[in-house]
Amino acid sequence: MKWIRCLLSVLFAIFTTAMLSPVHLHAQADRGAIKGTTQDPSQASIPGAKITLRNEATGVTATSESGPSGQFNFLNIEPGEYTVTTEAPGFGTSVQQHVQVGVGSTIPLNVILKPGQVQQTVTVSSAAATIETQTSDIGTTITPQEIKDLPVSLNADMRNPLNFVFFTPGVASSVPGPGSGGGAEDYRLHISGSVSYSNESYIDGIPIMNTDQPGAMGYNHPPIDAIGQFKLINNNSAAQYGLSSGIVSFALKSGTNSYHGSAFDYLQNDALNAAGFTTNYLGLKKAPLKQNEFGGTFGGPVWIPKIYNGHDKTFFFVDWTGFAYRPSANNATLTTIPNEFRDGNFSQQLGPQLTDPASGAPVFDPAGRPVYSGEVYNPDPLSVSTVVSPYDHKSYQVRNPFPGNIIPSGFSGLSKVSQTILNSFPKAYNNDLQNNFLRLQTPKIDEHRLVVKIDEHINEKHSISGSVFTGGYQNSNNGGLNELDALTTNAPTTQIRFTWNWTKSPTLLNNLNLGFIRDKYLSGPLDPGPGLAALGITGMPELQAGVSSYPGIGIGTVQNGIGGVGGSTVAENRYIINDNVTLIRGKHTFTMGGEVRWLQRNEHGIPSGSFTFEPTQTALNGTGFANGQAITIPVGTGAPAASFLFGGMDFVNFGYPIESAYRWWQTGLFLQDDWRVTPNLTLNLGIRWDLQIPRTDAHGEVSTMDPTLANVAAGGIPGAFTY
Repeated sequence: MKWIRCLLSVLFAIFTTAMLSPVHLHAQADRGAIKGTTQDPSQASIPGAKITLRNEATGVTATSESGPSGQFNFLNIEPGEYTVTTEAPGFGTSVQQHVQVGVGSTIPLNVILKPGQVQQTVTVSSAAATIETQTSDIGTTITPQEIKDLPVSLNADMRNPLNFVFFTPGVASSVPGPGSGGGAEDYRLHISGSVSYSNESYIDGIPIMNTDQPGAMGYNHPPIDAIGQFKLINNNSAAQYGLSSGIVSFALKSGTNSYHGSAFDYLQNDALNAAGFTTNYLGLKKAPLKQNEFGGTFGGPVWIPKIYNGHDKTFFFVDWTGFAYRPSANNATLTTIPNEFRDGNFSQQLGPQLTDPASGAPVFDPAGRPVYSGEVYNPDPLSVSTVVSPYDHKSYQVRNPFPGNIIPSGFSGLSKVSQTILNSFPKAYNNDLQNNFLRLQTPKIDEHRLVVKIDEHINEKHSISGSVFTGGYQNSNNGGLNELDALTTNAPTTQIRFTWNWTKSPTLLNNLNLGFIRDKYLSGPLDPGPGLAALGITGMPELQAGVSSYPGIGIGTVQNGIGGVGGSTVAENRYIINDNVTLIRGKHTFTMGGEVRWLQRNEHGIPSGSFTFEPTQTALNGTGFANGQAITIPVGTGAPAASFLFGGMDFVNFGYPIESAYRWWQTGLFLQDDWRVTPNLTLNLGIRWDLQIPRTDAHGEVSTMDPTLANVAAGGIPGAFTY
């Protein structure tokens, strides 16, 4: 891994150079910045002015001094409201309150000092800038107040912060709502016309970095009440960002100098809903529905009586959110094996004589017998008759129908395995061939989220913050005809983030972010099957008893089947480190840094499979006659349930997945120069280099194209697959 050592050496060199050089950064993904100037009423610059920045919520302060041209900067500051106090000899003091700094935003601030005594103070209340004039990125910031006020959908899933993206210009997406799995939200973002999953989602400076669908936050999103601010960058993002066409950045809330808490419960239940057509038509009781999102937040200074007082220094914030969804529906459109079919009596489905689609003439078999719709034929090869057709006097082999379309009781050709499996199908509620089974279907979803964040202001030069976010998503249903095809999903997440900000001087700053994110996705049968051998099925590799699903039994296209639930296990690990150095020299703001991501994705499937039964195995196939002319017998004979009773499978599909253990690196280096040419013109210049190493498998079971490897099969030409 020579290139990794080389990259780390380059990052270290950049960091060392920054520390040894006297030198502003674009605001980081989760933080903000203030760029300002100090002037007198004639717009002459005031160098040497002392500027004090105070966070109105936490009381944390920082100081700076205006340069030769009156410029000053506060970099990598937490989103929130600030008070800026400016003092200079021979001038009155200026106090600007409620300066709103948004996540990922750089706020311009022009301070006017009037000649006078220092004791004279002018206090103004600042309004938020409506246009971003310091950077070229195009985006939208959602403020804390807007997060409180904007409506967010609550439909079969916990409220997702990505909903805020839909309120921003330039974003198109599918409408959030219940998806496959009974509640999975679909957040395929198309930012400024980009393709799905081409965006990156950041939380406190660390990307979520889904290893399969970048930018997606379906099961591992933080709770909305833990989000302090949000920003979307549509276009022209800084060189700091790579590997994406849009940036979605969230900042978690932090504690303040005052203790604040909240408690909530968002409720929806069947008492508030109409009954629905099926329930009213069948005279049934209204299907139950319960949906609750509940929890609370609490934050403030860390205070241990007589031991530690963290006012103006150490702060905490905690959010716990739970979600429970219990929908149900009366399903009257289910179809199980009709009761008479179970005993081999298919007389109920016997229909009129088939006709030739071309001529409309009635169809006869080679023996001269009429061929009826739904007629069941004996599939035993030993029962086939050899006849001479009265139409063309040729010899044919033809199956024989069961008299009355009834398979005799105890018929020797019936499958013992099918008789065993037949007991797993529920009995019909009536004698109809279709829609003969009624069931209350009751999926359920349970989710929880816990966020704990600590902020420590060590001194004016050093500050650190860290957060731990754990969550879980569980989704299950009770299947169709029964629980043999019920599916359960479990998706826990753990996310750890750490940030260190070092302000060596007002013109030199370093921002370091470390992150570890682990997501798991487990899906499989709610009620595992007994294995193939327990059902009498031999001659095939065994399924995992107690793990794999009951084998899928599909009987035609009209009837509901049972079993056949697949399953998989996915575990993702992301180790992320990024470091950014900010240097200011005159009108130039230099930002340089890099990022390294070590990504792991382990996949493993659960052995599963299915047997499919169609009419073909008990149908009359081959040559028939209409108007004395030979034709292909049209579709319409046989019965899938009869084929099942005989064990006549039409299609078998079983899979025995192997485990994959993918490993790969992603790295990037960048350099940005924000050059303020004039007070009204700023150029944002940047260059970025990204390197993505192809995936490899820890066990060597995945192939990768190597353009330099000699291809023996092609005469040694470079370019071959390696494992």
